[in-house]
Amino acid sequence: MNTTNWLAFTLQMVLMVLLPIGGAIFFRRRFHVPWAVFFIAAGFYLINLVIQLPFVYVWYTLFSKLPWLALLLVTLTYGVSEETMRYLSFRAGRTMRANRTPNGALLAGIGHGGTESIVFALGAVFSLLIALLAPQMLKASGVSAAAVLNAPWWTFLLSGVSRILAMTVHLGFATLIVLAYRRSWLFYPLAILVHFVVDFTTFGIQNLTGSIFWTLLLFSLWAVAALVLLVRVRRMNLGTVEQTEMPAESSQTGVPAI
Repeated sequence: MNTTNWLAFTLQMVLMVLLPIGGAIFFRRRFHVPWAVFFIAAGFYLINLVIQLPFVYVWYTLFSKLPWLALLLVTLTYGVSEETMRYLSFRAGRTMRANRTPNGALLAGIGHGGTESIVFALGAVFSLLIALLAPQMLKASGVSAAAVLNAPWWTFLLSGVSRILAMTVHLGFATLIVLAYRRSWLFYPLAILVHFVVDFTTFGIQNLTGSIFWTLLLFSLWAVAALVLLVRVRRMNLGTVEQTEMPAESSQTGVPAI
């Protein structure tokens, strides 16, 4: 691994670890949202992983010869699991209930998306250490140590950039969940649908083109859409109107009503 790659990897870690932490500090100080919102959102993301990963393994195992079906089921699982946990996180105690606001959505979004970014960063560090210290362990996965260590420098950098886009999109998802409380519970299934569409199209174009550039271009468009949503919602007068309970028929729709 040459000097350029080391520098690119270092920058990748800065983008994936320090940026979400810095973003959380900024939102906390700028909008005076309690730190509990960040940590509760982060905790519910980790709970989501425990629920999500077994399903992902099962889908890819059962439908290994039907990759598009596997992708559809996996991305649908991402949407249902993550947005349900995000929805439930805003019911976890008085602090979260009091911060069902656009500002609360920002810190909760960075708590969820930032934790995801840090988890991805830990995975990247682990892969690099394996390639350096125990390259034979990579053979089972069909990846060579040389492919990891001698990858083009820009692949490290773009991996970091992709996490910035993902965190931006998570701010949009968190805002939709806040709207599920402030406006209508229908924003909850909408958040699931949007999450599914974002993931399916982004991974889908990667499968079709094999190009990280086209993938990031589409992902960038989704991030821009999330920013537009944030701006529009922040201009809305949400006031104090809040739908704290779902309609009775929600028990037939699978929407949590705790």
